[in-house]
Amino acid sequence: RGTDRHEDPVLDGKDTCVYWYGDASMDGRQALIRMDTHSDPSAVATYVNRFLPLVFADDDRFQRMARLSKKKPFKMACGNQFCVSLLHISPAV
Repeated sequence: RGTDRHEDPVLDGKDTCVYWYGDASMDGRQALIRMDTHSDPSAVATYVNRFLPLVFADDDRFQRMARLSKKKPFKMACGNQFCVSLLHISPAV
């Protein structure tokens, strides 16, 4: 859900973007993912390009990204903020 079923944001995307078709931020400029938690019945929203490194990045890349602001989305190296390719996430915010 959120991407084309034939694309993989973790394994694909070195030369092409993996486009997000899911939720967007209020201003319509960022890809969002909403998650329900057991402790809070309301959905929690986060930027997709912040969630993916949390789950899939190697330890070194995760540690570098964890030091950056947690309130802003990462910039995408490809310039498309609806691209969710792990390989396109830039450590800039």
